[in-house]
Formats: sequence, C-alpha cells, structure tokens
Amino acid sequence: MDRAPDFARRRAQTLWIGPGHHLVHYPVSAGRLVNLVAFAPAGDAVESWTATATVREFLAEFEGCNPRLTDLIRAGGTPGRWALLDRAPLRRWSRGPITLLGDAAHPKFPFFARGAAQAVEDAAVLARCLAEDLDAPSRALRRYEELRIPRTTRLQEASHGRAHVNHLPDGPEQRLRDASFAEADPLAANGWIYGYDPDDAPGIHAL
Repeated sequence: MDRAPDFARRRAQTLWIGPGHHLVHYPVSAGRLVNLVAFAPAGDAVESWTATATVREFLAEFEGCNPRLTDLIRAGGTPGRWALLDRAPLRRWSRGPITLLGDAAHPKFPFFARGAAQAVEDAAVLARCLAEDLDAPSRALRRYEELRIPRTTRLQEASHGRAHVNHLPDGPEQRLRDASFAEADPLAANGWIYGYDPDDAPGIHAL
C-alpha cells in the first residue's frame, strides 16, 4: 500500500476495462496491501500455481492504457501468472454417497468474485439436506444438487459472458455497455448474485 498511487488506496474496488483486457484492484489485509488482478489474452499460458511473469511483461500487456494504471503496475511486486480454465456446467455432481462442491463441481471465471462464495453456499445447502435426511445420504445428495445446480449453472454462464462484455473493442457496443454501467448500481443490478440466502433458496423449505 505504501508504494501504491493515491487513487489505489481508496477503500473501494476499482474496475478498468478495455479491448481484450481488464484489471481490478482493491485494498486487502486491513489496508496494508493492494490486490491487483489483471486479465489478458492467454498467449503461452503455463499450467501452474507458482508461475510468475515480470513487471515488463505485465506492462507490455497494458501498453497504451491510462498512465495511472501503468503507474500502479510498476509499483507492484513480481506478478503471479495463471491460465483461466473453463468447463461447461455439469448436469450432476453426485454418485451414491459421494458428491462435489465448490470449483470441483462448477468452476467459473472470477468476474463476479463468486468462486469461494459458491463453495460456502454449497456447504450450507448440503448441510441442510443431510440434516433433513440422515438415514438416506444418497437421496440427500441428489436433493442438494437439485437445489444448487440451477443457480451455479446460471453463475457459470454469467461469468463466462462477462469476459465478452468486459473486453469489447471500442465502438457502439462498448459505448452502450459503458452507459449501462454508469446508470446502474452494480450491487443492485446483480442482487440475485449477492443477495442470495441459502435458507431462502427456492425449494429449500420443501425439505
């Protein structure tokens, strides 16, 4: 945080979007750090949790962008580098007494910051289903996936589509997007995502 430009020290999430690229930054660790997450065409992607890039490579991806953004990139340390991998929604997660949850069941692009949250939602519904059907765990797991798959599928599709929206080339479609972003409260516009309560999920009270 002490190296970050003033604009990046605000207690807010900031999204920069442009043709083929976007970048998000926000404070973390009680304001001691700024987390910076950038998205760019894959190029020679490496399948690794520990691969890194260089600041020079990072800057090259955002060459020509607003100087404030490149100043922020220069202020950061060595960036990690990961590939974004996608998978079509699954129609079932469970087999007998075994099931999946979280990214194992429904991996998605991180454009709505919902990956970890979906695992927590899964766990809450799964616990409720098992508690209500202790003598038939396989049946409880089938009920769990029936309750969760419609929502997680919708989120997978929404996160996948957001890549196109964020990365539009300059032009009429981009200007319409910018106008819609300017007019809408992003939390209110996506209330179905952020306002979800597992105890009020459709069908949960049928248990």
